[in-house]
Amino acid sequence: VLLGYIQLNLMLLDDKKWRPVFRNGTVNSWFSSAFSQLRGEDDNGHPDWLSETIQGAFEQLPEDGVDLNRTPFTMRPLDVTVAGILREHAKELFRVMYRSPALEEEKIAENIARGFDVWFSEVSDMVK
Repeated sequence: VLLGYIQLNLMLLDDKKWRPVFRNGTVNSWFSSAFSQLRGEDDNGHPDWLSETIQGAFEQLPEDGVDLNRTPFTMRPLDVTVAGILREHAKELFRVMYRSPALEEEKIAENIARGFDVWFSEVSDMVK
């Protein structure tokens, strides 16, 4: 939930900068898997009641010429409608985090480090 929340806010902050990063991921990359989880597509994905709010921000790529190593969905261009969908979904993710048990600082840092490929020792030094 935390990584999806961060990813959505990065897209809202600067779509031109972050869209190429998120789009270039293979199916197994964190960036693609985070969007798949937000859409509730895999076993670790969000439940239907949570993933429904973000579905409208994505469109399925045409089947012809689709690279099977890449996700078959892409985010629609960031217009007012899509930005509103992302904001609403980010709000829902925040509500889930707010109601969830608190994690230790080091666990939060570890999750972010893994998600953004930051060396754990660097993050670990920041929270001690």
